[in-house]
Amino acid sequence: MKIVTWNAHMGFRNKQKDLVERLNPDIAFIQECEDPDKYPGAFPDSLFPFRLWKGDNKDKGIAVFSKYKITEIEDKSPSSKFFLPVEINGMFFIGIWAVNDRDYPQNRYIGQVWNIINQYKELLNNEIIILGDFNWNIFWDNKQWSTLIADFRDVNAMLNKVDIVSVYHNYLKEDFGRETNPTYFHLFNEKKPFHTDYIYLKKNTLDSIKDFSVGKYKEWDSDHMPLFVEM
Repeated sequence: MKIVTWNAHMGFRNKQKDLVERLNPDIAFIQECEDPDKYPGAFPDSLFPFRLWKGDNKDKGIAVFSKYKITEIEDKSPSSKFFLPVEINGMFFIGIWAVNDRDYPQNRYIGQVWNIINQYKELLNNEIIILGDFNWNIFWDNKQWSTLIADFRDVNAMLNKVDIVSVYHNYLKEDFGRETNPTYFHLFNEKKPFHTDYIYLKKNTLDSIKDFSVGKYKEWDSDHMPLFVEM
């Protein structure tokens, strides 16, 4: 199974064919994605016969596209807007696009990720993949302006307790905060690279990974690079 997470920076209807031709994912979680229902005919079933979208702006939400049937799981985190808990092909997924939260600043970015995952603790003992644009790196945890419900270390601690780990850091043997492959280029600037996108899965499935990659700057039409894993 081939899985992708990518913040496509809107207009995914014009980018999906390129994604399929280059990575051919069976399942793709897309952040900053338009609602397919707004653009009839722009999302052919020949690419992905199943899709699910969530958001409050028809041009900028979160979506999952799949070659397999998607079963949506109950929404338990009304304080967070952009996440999709689903079951696909016998596996659970939580797709996340973490954003700012001006009404409740402690719930922004990685605090939001912690809040969402915490609402679905009952799923964490199953085969599950948690993935998306977290808009955060662990080196921001100690910044004075980063007062949050929880930080990245808290998120990792919660997930590691149930043997859920980051694919990137385990596959490439790199430490958090010392990533050598950026996933985000602020304002599309190659000189402002950050690692803010992630795929987490059960530790006992790491050996089943056949391939993993991070997109390269200017090779993709977005400020974020896609993360790809094949199992």
